[in-house]
Amino acid sequence: YKMSRESSHLEHKKDSIYPWQEAQWQYLTTRIRNKTLPHALLFNGPPGLGKTALALSLAAYLLCTEPNKTNLSCGNCKSCRLIRAKSHPDLYLLDRDADSKVIKIEQIRQLISNISKKPHQGGYQVVIIDQAASMQLSASNALLKTLEEPGYLTIFILITHLLSGILPTVHSRCEEVRFHPPLKAVAKKFLQENGVSETEFGLLLSLAENSPLLALYLQQTASCLQQRKNLLENLVALLSKRMDPLSFATNLLNMDLKFLLTSLQSYFMDLLRIKFNLSPSLIVNQDQKTSLLELRNLLSTEKVLSNLDKIIAVRRLEDHNLNRQLLLEDLSISLC
Repeated sequence: YKMSRESSHLEHKKDSIYPWQEAQWQYLTTRIRNKTLPHALLFNGPPGLGKTALALSLAAYLLCTEPNKTNLSCGNCKSCRLIRAKSHPDLYLLDRDADSKVIKIEQIRQLISNISKKPHQGGYQVVIIDQAASMQLSASNALLKTLEEPGYLTIFILITHLLSGILPTVHSRCEEVRFHPPLKAVAKKFLQENGVSETEFGLLLSLAENSPLLALYLQQTASCLQQRKNLLENLVALLSKRMDPLSFATNLLNMDLKFLLTSLQSYFMDLLRIKFNLSPSLIVNQDQKTSLLELRNLLSTEKVLSNLDKIIAVRRLEDHNLNRQLLLEDLSISLC
């Protein structure tokens, strides 16, 4: 099976369940034991919560020949060894191709052809479709009949953070399992156990919108935090008329769009806190306070609010297949 690009760096975990997934895991494994697991599940929630990792754990549990009493796969049987080697013939993990923004109908047709055959190991067949909202309309329609009449012991797990991108007829054939960011205390404990310091915790979790795995990824990827610093430097230059909007947009082209917009929103939220003379301890981007104070005198409160509205509007479009350069150029002009 093919490992999802997202799961490889954000949502990969072995041999255990993340603390904030316990309720979902208990629910699903109870359904398995009671033989009432639906043939199609839809994992829905923000990125960075380990949805793909849980789907892989569930697949391992279903395919394991000797699951243990803690409701986890044994890790030692032939099936578990095949999964660990990413070569289990009855586990299919479908995602967008590296050079594509969509899951194509050809991929779905090939999948349907593969699972129409008898399982190689004689048990379950498990299909995980990551970033399911990126399926082409034709791909979603091609999947419908199989979702309605799946093969014996065939389980589908669709994963998304954009429910509106799932075709309603596909959604209605799946049981939705929702994922939510954990309580701050749970996230803090997890991040500290994974090497995030007390001083980094608040900023990283805010930038990750309370998704612990995304926060951990940001902490471990120096380029992200450097890009965030460069973004603010460019923003100061733009708003002080030392940089034109098109240059500002061009400088941001290589930055992940979601991270860019999240960082911008965080900066403007801090500007509002400064404008309203709130406690300095409430400023999220403490490491960038000097630049934020410089921005305070460049924009009125009304303009800060207007820019926040614009950023939020653009964020609603971030998962759509739009022209990135035109989107950023439009945003840059609006920010001035």
